[in-house]
Amino acid sequence: TVSKAKPDSEEFFKIIMGFPNPKPRNIQKDVKVFPWKVLESAIQKIIGKYIVNPSTLAPPP
Repeated sequence: TVSKAKPDSEEFFKIIMGFPNPKPRNIQKDVKVFPWKVLESAIQKIIGKYIVNPSTLAPPP
C-alpha cells in the first residue's frame, strides 16, 4: 500500500497523485500498487465478477 503517511512510500504517492487529468483519484487515500506480473490474473478476477445480460445486448445488424 502506497500512502502519504508512510515515509517509505510518500514520494511515490506524490508522483501518482501528481498526474494530470484524468486524476487517478479525487480523494487522496492510500493506494494499492501491484506488480505488472499479476495484471492478467487481476483483470480476470475482476471481469469474472460480472455477468452478461442478453436482453441488454444490441441485435446483430
